[in-house]
Amino acid sequence: MPTRRTQMLLARLGNHRKMFAFLYHHRHEIFDDAFQDQLETMYRDRGEGKVPVPPALLAMAVLLQAYHGVSDRDRVTE
Repeated sequence: MPTRRTQMLLARLGNHRKMFAFLYHHRHEIFDDAFQDQLETMYRDRGEGKVPVPPALLAMAVLLQAYHGVSDRDRVTE
């Protein structure tokens, strides 16, 4: 159950940000634990660099980037 604040934000999305609400409601179906585990096996485990970002978060960022037609550079700055 979403928090009261999350419910308010979802209500404010309206028709212009349907993809955000869709991903919020269905992300656990699309990126279930088995799929997450499968994606995590693609990371190299050398102990170097930054801690990996959860694969589902990266996938959702790419989906929203494509949905809005935003470049990689703009995705980072928006």
